Amino acid sequence: MLKKIRMRSLIIGGFFTLFFLVLIGRLFYVQVIQADWLTAKAAGQWNSTETLAANRGMIMDRNDKTLAEDTVAYSIAVNPRDIKKLDVLDEVVSGLTKILGSENGNNENLEKKIRETATKEKPKDENAQAANSSTDTKSTAGENYDYLLAQVELRPEGMQLDSVKAKQVQDLIASIKQHLTERDSKTYPKNKVQKESVGITVMESTKRFYPNKSLAAHIIGYINREGTPQMGLEQQEDEILKGIPGKLNLQTDLKGVEAPGNSQKILQEPVDGKNIRLTIDNNIQFYVEDALSEAYKKYKPKSLSAIVADVNTMEILGMASYPNFNPNEFYKTDGKKGEFVNNAIQSVYEPGSTFKAVTLAASIQENLFKPSDYYHSGSIKIGDTLIKDHNNGAGWGDITYLEGLKRSSNVAFVKIGQQLGMEKQLQYVKNFGFGEKTGLDLAGEKKGKVIPERDIEYATMSFGQGPITTTAIQQLTAYAAIVNGGKLMQPHIIKDIVDPKTGQPVQSFEPVLKGEPISAETSKKAGEYLEQVVSDQKIGTGRHVYLDDYRVGGKTGTAQKVINGSYAGGNKYVVSFIGHAPVENPQVAIIIIADEPQLQNYTEAGDVTSKPFKSIMYQTLKYLQVPSSNSKPANTEDQNGPLTVTMPDLNGKTVPEAKKITEEQGLNVTFLGEGDKVQKQLPDPGVQVQPSQRIYAALSPIDNIAVPDLKGLSFREAAEIASFLNVKVIPKGEGFVVSQSLEGEGTTRILKLKLQPLTQVKQ
Repeated sequence: MLKKIRMRSLIIGGFFTLFFLVLIGRLFYVQVIQADWLTAKAAGQWNSTETLAANRGMIMDRNDKTLAEDTVAYSIAVNPRDIKKLDVLDEVVSGLTKILGSENGNNENLEKKIRETATKEKPKDENAQAANSSTDTKSTAGENYDYLLAQVELRPEGMQLDSVKAKQVQDLIASIKQHLTERDSKTYPKNKVQKESVGITVMESTKRFYPNKSLAAHIIGYINREGTPQMGLEQQEDEILKGIPGKLNLQTDLKGVEAPGNSQKILQEPVDGKNIRLTIDNNIQFYVEDALSEAYKKYKPKSLSAIVADVNTMEILGMASYPNFNPNEFYKTDGKKGEFVNNAIQSVYEPGSTFKAVTLAASIQENLFKPSDYYHSGSIKIGDTLIKDHNNGAGWGDITYLEGLKRSSNVAFVKIGQQLGMEKQLQYVKNFGFGEKTGLDLAGEKKGKVIPERDIEYATMSFGQGPITTTAIQQLTAYAAIVNGGKLMQPHIIKDIVDPKTGQPVQSFEPVLKGEPISAETSKKAGEYLEQVVSDQKIGTGRHVYLDDYRVGGKTGTAQKVINGSYAGGNKYVVSFIGHAPVENPQVAIIIIADEPQLQNYTEAGDVTSKPFKSIMYQTLKYLQVPSSNSKPANTEDQNGPLTVTMPDLNGKTVPEAKKITEEQGLNVTFLGEGDKVQKQLPDPGVQVQPSQRIYAALSPIDNIAVPDLKGLSFREAAEIASFLNVKVIPKGEGFVVSQSLEGEGTTRILKLKLQPLTQVKQ
């Protein structure tokens, strides 16, 4: 018996010894051998990484006024589990539909969408896992809601809400809580009911905000409710604006709640996006949109667009397109009327008579334009086709080519085109950049076409119809080259990329010269001829844009639209005006285009674009503090050429004599140096000069005369004076003189000029 007891004790003791040996072995295996693996696995369960959002860069105008920035916003999410558990589905759906729905009350689709979101279930595979992990839950703890999702965002209607909408949702939550308290207190009168959630959550986030609403909307673009950039610079420059998100490491429990005493560790700091400074001026942009808005309401065109540019650099100072939209409320626009189309760069059309400026410039360059020569107006036959002047072919009898320009005679320009010849005509058109994109740094630019083949097509191309189409930006770029001294500049709208911390540019974009299709002399003559289209108040087609304070040049255009391969009748016109000012020193160029304005008659077409042009030009010149023209041309039809006079010979004349001679010619002279008689003059005797042109007379040897203050002058004017004084010039930059410094003496003087575009010069 004792032996059996002892044996049993040994067996039991052996079993426990073996058990503890196995346990110790297992503990050793887990704590020593698998220690690193288990530690890593635990860290993987407790540690999580969150993304730290980078601040999106701002978009600013040239004077750092904000056009687009990030601001606080709110997003709405629903919790299908809590909504089901609390039985508040109808209250949640009706309340959110009322807050998020449209004002017209047609919200059936939204109501259906919110109901579906508020009852959304997990995917089937997740439901199966939930069922397996909660066996007999229903029998022990009531109904199981794990098959429903815990949180679902209302996209996109519940995204990026403002504080007003967020407050309305908070009030809805409070109302539902109050209802639940009253309902449950009747069922459980002795219990104080507390509801942490009613199935709606308001989350703070950020959204893109456009403080000027629709101002420059087509340039800027917008960010949709999903946070995706759409159109404009928001989309085009997204990589620059969005920055680089950072990473944050933290510890959470299995439910994702941050663990107490958690030590957060930033793994990667976010890098904020860069700011973008535009060439756009906020004030000029307002002038443009204010004028276009009035014309759009009055004439109801399909579309209306305008561009304002620095004529010497082709920096875009303003650009607008109608119909437009408010990027803060983009979702209220369906785009069916073309609200999201930037017609200034995306709409292609036949330019019509505004294109005559190109034919004119080519003719002047080739010494073919004879303003005093006569031709017979009315109509001209090319092959089997009869081309008529715009007064139904009646014409004005035998008139000069200058009068033909003023009256916008098609026949005159067909004849000018014939004088050029087809090869040269086509070459000039291409030299001015037609048929190609301008290279504007704004996505979406379309290019027109230049495809003349037959004689009749070359004939119609001379006055802007037939085988040529273009965009507003393309035509303004070419026109600027016609009047700015012959320089074809690449238009641009981005001025700088700016570091948001320092406010300093990290990349700047300077004006780019693409070619010189005509000479400076031709450009000067073309600008003066185009001035007469405006200044002749009896027959000039551009007379309605005449300004008392500034000399304005330009060209009207009214082109029949081509629909299904043939020219349409009725009001199917594209009406335009393109022009510049001041003529004596061009600084601003503007184009305005209206597609199918509603007109009472053909003669009303000019008012559609001339009125906004005049308003925008005058306000822009005054805002930029451009000095008024010193001498305006007479408002008569008796002008037979550019408004110039012959420079008199002042050499050897005394100061009083020189003053008298120049005053009689309507000229103002500046005397340089000290002495009694003129020793040298600029310009030379016999040269044709404008009454407003600067005249200089040296009273002492050139090498002894101090260089005058050249601030505000164009580089061309400053270089002329320096050459007159035998001073070598070293320019830095482009545009107008903002500062100067002189080194050396006598014949070795060197003048260093700092230049900036017009709109940076403080007048």
